[in-house]
Amino acid sequence: MLSKEQLKVVLFGDACTQVTDPIAKASQFFQLVQLTYGDTHPMYTVENYPNFFRVVPSEAAFNLARVALLRHFNWTRVGTLYQSSPRYALPHSKLLTDLETAKIEIAAQQGFVDEVKSAVSKLKVNIHPIRWSRL
Repeated sequence: MLSKEQLKVVLFGDACTQVTDPIAKASQFFQLVQLTYGDTHPMYTVENYPNFFRVVPSEAAFNLARVALLRHFNWTRVGTLYQSSPRYALPHSKLLTDLETAKIEIAAQQGFVDEVKSAVSKLKVNIHPIRWSRL
């Protein structure tokens, strides 16, 4: 594709990071715009990938809504549960900062890799040790 002298305007990317990433890195060198329809990985920022655009929000973009929801219900103490992969750990880290800024106490946080049941149990015990330790 690159060896042909036809005008290239945009690259239509993939939904998975394994495919999107090399295309996003290469497209910058050819001043090509890349559009993805489904990749929500938070590493694709305007600063790092100025030619990268998506039609779905980044995982990190949901933090504003999460904090707004907590404020709507006047919740001032929360626990967080997140998948321990960069795609979700990075926005979770930013969420913790956003919660602290909003003066919302983080009672506990629990990550998991594949199995979520034990992570939920640990989260419950960390939030309410007396109530859940008997289970």
